[in-house]
Amino acid sequence: MPRTTASYVSWTPALIVLSFAIFAGSICQAASSMPTPTSWLVVLAARKFPNLSNAERAMLWFSSIDNVDRAEFAIAGTSSVPDDPSNDPAHADEWPASRQIRASLIRWICVDHEARNLIDPAGIRVIGARVAGGLDLSLVNVPCPIVLRNCVFSEIINLAGAEIAELELDGSHTLSIHASGLDVRNNLRMSKGFEAVGTVVLDHAKVGLDLDFGGATLRYAKSHGDPFPDRLHATLFAYLIQVGGNVWLNHRFVSYGAVDLGGARIGSNLHFDSGHFINPNNVAIAVPGASVDGVVYLASWGRDGDVEVTGVANFSFDRVANNFVVDHAKFLGAPSDNHGFVGTSMSVARSFTWRNVTLQNGARLDLGDASVETLLDDRQSWPAPGGLIIDGFTYNGLESEAGSRVDGRAVYASDDRNAVESRLRWLALQPPGFYSQPYNELAKYYSGVGDDAAAATVLVAEEDDRYQRMGILGRLSGDFLRTTIGYGHRPLLAFNWSILVVLIGWVVVLMGKRAGVMRLTWPENSPPPSIDHFNGLHPLLYSLDVFLPFVDLRQEHYWWPDEGSKGECRFAGRTITIRGSSLRLYLWMQIIAGWLLSAIFVAGITGLIRNH
Repeated sequence: MPRTTASYVSWTPALIVLSFAIFAGSICQAASSMPTPTSWLVVLAARKFPNLSNAERAMLWFSSIDNVDRAEFAIAGTSSVPDDPSNDPAHADEWPASRQIRASLIRWICVDHEARNLIDPAGIRVIGARVAGGLDLSLVNVPCPIVLRNCVFSEIINLAGAEIAELELDGSHTLSIHASGLDVRNNLRMSKGFEAVGTVVLDHAKVGLDLDFGGATLRYAKSHGDPFPDRLHATLFAYLIQVGGNVWLNHRFVSYGAVDLGGARIGSNLHFDSGHFINPNNVAIAVPGASVDGVVYLASWGRDGDVEVTGVANFSFDRVANNFVVDHAKFLGAPSDNHGFVGTSMSVARSFTWRNVTLQNGARLDLGDASVETLLDDRQSWPAPGGLIIDGFTYNGLESEAGSRVDGRAVYASDDRNAVESRLRWLALQPPGFYSQPYNELAKYYSGVGDDAAAATVLVAEEDDRYQRMGILGRLSGDFLRTTIGYGHRPLLAFNWSILVVLIGWVVVLMGKRAGVMRLTWPENSPPPSIDHFNGLHPLLYSLDVFLPFVDLRQEHYWWPDEGSKGECRFAGRTITIRGSSLRLYLWMQIIAGWLLSAIFVAGITGLIRNH
């Protein structure tokens, strides 16, 4: 008995310690396996979707109206930081099954009547999940915002005809997204590392605020059942989209295929800043018929680099209500490719800036039938000869690369000739052929700023271009009209030539008088009574009488060269032989010149040649 009691007493402390250790271990084990806090939304979901994953439970608890202490995201993995390597969608194959969320669960939250009433206005916000199955919210009125950041989608997303307060897929990787007629009341964001392999279809969609693809990468891949032709290989098909705010395709946005915004209506600015648009020998950007209430930026800002377009950039806007800025942009392509900037028929209410532009391998600049308030450009950005299309292009202002107004007196910073000569070289960059409108538009501008001399220079250059295409006779006619009256734009040239001809005639008749080859006309006039029958012959008046067709100074009527006579006279210290026949031939030529110069002078003054 004493032995038994002693044994019991000796074992008691050990049993107490062991029991405490077991109790403490059970507490720690219970704490480590404690589930995500539950809510009625979680309970309802568990009935429909057995075996909820950790990511699904986290999403349901975050979205529940019972959660009064929620963070920024429901964390599917181990971090709520988007830039954390554990949330990189490129390594989604390494993510455990606990990070998987069934697409059908997301749809159930949005369509189940009881579940919808249990969702907090903060909505569904998940980071770093793998979404299994195709997410189909077509024709669904989604009751809350959906933010799926850095998630991976293994199948097509269908949002056609859906209505939603806000949708954000920043940093996520998807296949095609079919969202025709999608209505987003606030922002639609697929930016900051978002990648799509396929086509993001947003035709006829409405976005209340901003459409943001800044920093996204879109790759064309034809998938079965795509509801549009793939002629352009479109990565973003947003035909007739309506956006209340800005459209962002900037911050190193990359598209391996066409971005199509045809017929879009954009309430603020359209940004292509520092984007790369790659669709060789095809259309890379298409905005035909689009309307922008703000500014269009195809420019470089800061460290993101230049805009690069490989292919055709079709900017045939219906209307740009503010400025259109193309600055530090590159239009790339092979020599045989169709590439460059096409702004056919676009309308820009304020300035169109075209500076620091690279047009590689014959890339063209097509502004045919476009209309802008002011053109601001620089010579280094002009295309190669044959690459400038400006027939029908209209503008009210021009500014040089130095920023000074081109008014015929300003000088380009990189050119020591005046601006009008530079602009004529600009017109010479057009394709082969004669284009009258660009000359007339440039002349109209110079006339509008009060520089009539520059305007005349342009119009004369137009006629030079016209007559040089008419063969030998045409070129000779053009040379004559340009020299005599500047094609009617400089009629006073004829007056100057007339003075020169009259002065030459004065000298010639004076020499004929001194040489004695001038005779009174006979038998029309009786011989003078005096021996000096040259009395009354005034060489200057005689030259005027011969030259002017409608003037009779009674000089030519009384005197005429004697064809058979000759004589000598001293002129400029030299003895010159004058023949009457030679003097008569010259006077005939002066009479013809008088008729021609008088006729074209009148035609130039009245505008007959110019209007013709």
